[in-house]
Amino acid sequence: MASSSALYLSPERLLAELFGAFTVDGELQTEYDALSRELHDRYMRLRADGLSHPANWAVEDQTSRLLYLLVRVMRPLSVVETGVANGHSTFFLLRALAKNGAGRLVSVDVSADVGNLLDKGERSDWRLCVLDAGNRRGGFRRLISELPPIDLFFHDSEHTYSWQQFEYSAAWDNLSTSGLILSDDVEGSYAFLDFCARRARKPAVLLDGRKAVGLASARLSVPPLHS
Repeated sequence: MASSSALYLSPERLLAELFGAFTVDGELQTEYDALSRELHDRYMRLRADGLSHPANWAVEDQTSRLLYLLVRVMRPLSVVETGVANGHSTFFLLRALAKNGAGRLVSVDVSADVGNLLDKGERSDWRLCVLDAGNRRGGFRRLISELPPIDLFFHDSEHTYSWQQFEYSAAWDNLSTSGLILSDDVEGSYAFLDFCARRARKPAVLLDGRKAVGLASARLSVPPLHS
């Protein structure tokens, strides 16, 4: 059975509920706005030659801001994302970690032809792992088991019920005690809500344009989130 969820229209409100008294200061907002403009310029340059993946595969703006603010506030050391495409979310995760001066991003995909929005400097601090098409589940399990406990996990790969359940469960088993799981496109199935219900977690859901993003905390079985 799917659990009820708390719905949010802004990442700032979600973070305020999750972390208590929380406000986005001017410096963080300035950082994010500058990065958004930089990424927009990269899209404009790359579109002349053609992006390797459809632009609408990217996360929405509120989700980008949520990811950036989470990394800047949590200061995670181990971050994992699945599904890279052009590297939209990857860009914000890497830049937030670089601003923190600590932490590593591991991105997982089924293709090496991803992340063309990233520059050479960003790629030097990035680990891309490409899963073997013949044994994706086994490869993913091995990768997750070899990593340090995950502080922040973001799913944005194959959005089928069975694969989402598999990814969430594998990541959860290696999540740090204060870790978070996030998932893009949770509106497409009950996978994320069912996953949270089985683990007695009440999910938070950020409504973001044409998509919805789910968040669950390992630390709190009943997070301070309100419907």
